[in-house]
Amino acid sequence: MKRVARTLILSACAALAGCGPAQQSNTPADATGESVPEPVELVALRAANGQYVCADQAEGVARYGALMANRSSIGAWEQFELVPMDSGRFALRASNGKHVCFEREGLRQAVADRDSIGEKETIELVELPEGRVALRTLEGMHLAAQLAEGGACYTCLTADRKDIGAWETFELVPISETP
Repeated sequence: MKRVARTLILSACAALAGCGPAQQSNTPADATGESVPEPVELVALRAANGQYVCADQAEGVARYGALMANRSSIGAWEQFELVPMDSGRFALRASNGKHVCFEREGLRQAVADRDSIGEKETIELVELPEGRVALRTLEGMHLAAQLAEGGACYTCLTADRKDIGAWETFELVPISETP
């Protein structure tokens, strides 16, 4: 059932992202000038460690809105709106109302802290076997959950991998299917 639902989400997103009728003129534009339709689906991302990804919004965290794969259940911070773009790419909007940015400098961390959608805020969904997906940035880098204990940013999501391995795969979980 989950594989069918995920396939339907991807199909619906692809249809709305450019294969269907043109967007209405009252659709807001992002920083690149593309129209931004309403989100197709509210989803959660489950990383290779079995934990859900959150946009951490706790007071005093080192980086407000940082994406972390460290939650055992889905709450508000673990929900993302999957926003299809005209280009066939997607943006993620976190529960704080901010768009996820896939940074190109430093740790290349994924952070939900942007008010608008530009190139650094879009991803391509790469469908993989066993109901998994990889998230590829415009530069061709894949989002990874850093799962090496003792690493610089344990469980942080970074956009710094050229190849797809276990840490670069996620399950796209429709919120309607969550327990």
